[in-house]
Amino acid sequence: MWYAEKRSNATTDVLVYWRCVNRRMIERKLVDANLIHMRLVLLTVLLLFLQMLRLQRVKRNYIFFLTLHRCK
Repeated sequence: MWYAEKRSNATTDVLVYWRCVNRRMIERKLVDANLIHMRLVLLTVLLLFLQMLRLQRVKRNYIFFLTLHRCK
């Protein structure tokens, strides 16, 4: 009886240890996934910002072009 209890305790210790290891691995993977997601979001925002700047420049050049032709 005592041996079975001791064995079950050892088994539960191993299970608890594996559960902790799995939780750490999952947390690490989630952190990695969050970092990758944040990088993608930042890259997308940066690209959208650059696109907006380019569109504003094109619009400004177009307006300048129109005003030049209107003045003539």
